[in-house]
Amino acid sequence: MNKIPLSTSAQKAYKFEDKKGKFRIDKMLDKSGYYTYDIQIKSGKILTGPWVYRRQEFKRLYKSGKIYWSKNGFPYKKTYLKHDTKQVPNDFWGNQFGTNQQAVDEIHDLFQTKAFNHAKPELLMYHLLKIGSDENDLILDFFMGSGTTQAVAHKMNRRYLGVEQMDYIHDIPIKRLKKVIHGEQGGISKTVNWQGGGSFVYAELEEK
Repeated sequence: MNKIPLSTSAQKAYKFEDKKGKFRIDKMLDKSGYYTYDIQIKSGKILTGPWVYRRQEFKRLYKSGKIYWSKNGFPYKKTYLKHDTKQVPNDFWGNQFGTNQQAVDEIHDLFQTKAFNHAKPELLMYHLLKIGSDENDLILDFFMGSGTTQAVAHKMNRRYLGVEQMDYIHDIPIKRLKKVIHGEQGGISKTVNWQGGGSFVYAELEEK
C-alpha cells in the first residue's frame, strides 16, 4: 500500500491503493458521476465510497491538508460556515443525521454486499419522521428503492405504503423488511430499542 505524505493538519495512517492489491481501482459508479475506490482509515476499516473526487484528486487534497477527518473517521473536503472562521460543519451533520458511508454500511450489513447504490442512512429518515409524523401515521413513499423509509417507519411504529416498479423489490426492500420484522439490529434499531415484530402486506398490480 502507498502511504500518503502527511500534512500538518492530517491524521496518521490513512492508506490508499492505486493499481494492484486487494483494493479496487478507481472506477466511475455507473453514470452517477461518483467514483469507487478503497481507503483504509486509522481504525483499519476500509471505506469504499462512492466518492465525489477521483483518487488522484483526493490524494492532492489530502497532501495539501484540505481533507477533514470526522470523529467517525470519514473524510470530507474542508468547508467553512463563514469565510472568517475555521468551523467545519461535517461532524455536526454526520453525527446528527447520518452519512453516505453509514448508509453503505447498513446495506452491506443487511445483504453482505453493496446491493444498492445511494441508499439513505436510517438516521436521516428517523429525524424526518420524528419531525413530520406521529406513531400510527401513514407514511407514503412512491419510489421505495432500498426500503430505508419503510424500515425506519416500521421500527418507529408508523404505518407505511411503499410503491416500486423496479424488479429488485423482491431482492432488496422485501428482504430488508423481513429482516426488520425478525429484529435486525442495524441502523436506528438500538436508538429506538427495536426488538422485532409486526407485519407487512406485499401486492402486485395485475398485468393487462
